Amino acid sequence: MKKLGVLGGAFDPIHAGHLHLAKVCYQKLGLDKVLFIPSAVSPFKEGKTSSFSQRLTMTAIATAEIPYFEVSAVEALREGKSYTCETLKVLKEIYAGWELYFLSGADALESLSRWYNWQEILANCYFVGVNRPGYELKIDEALNSFPQAKEKIILLKAEEEIDISSRLLRSEIQSGLKNEYLPPKVWEYIKEQGLYRR
Repeated sequence: MKKLGVLGGAFDPIHAGHLHLAKVCYQKLGLDKVLFIPSAVSPFKEGKTSSFSQRLTMTAIATAEIPYFEVSAVEALREGKSYTCETLKVLKEIYAGWELYFLSGADALESLSRWYNWQEILANCYFVGVNRPGYELKIDEALNSFPQAKEKIILLKAEEEIDISSRLLRSEIQSGLKNEYLPPKVWEYIKEQGLYRR
């Protein structure tokens, strides 16, 4: 059975941390493909500084040279906020017969029980948390009450830590700086579009 990694996020902008997480999961889980899915309207983040189209383009630019990476605009096809459980339902139809692995930082496991329909998420995929060096994981106690949690949650350890966030990148770009964790071609696109400027 083929294995599909699913990495969702704002990608505002996409950076080396996102790409590193995807590569770690691809290698350690033996995935056939990793699908990057920019969120259309995140339920957690408001006031984005770039459009969905721009974030989709940046994600496509950053992943273009890696053959097992692919980008999907599936979340733009629905109205309203981008809930993971709804996206997974669509992917289960598109990738019928594939095993789905939702990829995330391990810290997401501390708040997973607050995600919309989190039980349905675990019913439709494996939830993979990539732990950072020096980070002490505290798994949400609510997950222990869900019978499928132990078999559907996978914890991986990344030997190398890439300590960067999109928020920090936006701040540095506003100051005219180019961060080493920003893919060069994405940086060129950001400059062309005038993104993240005050």
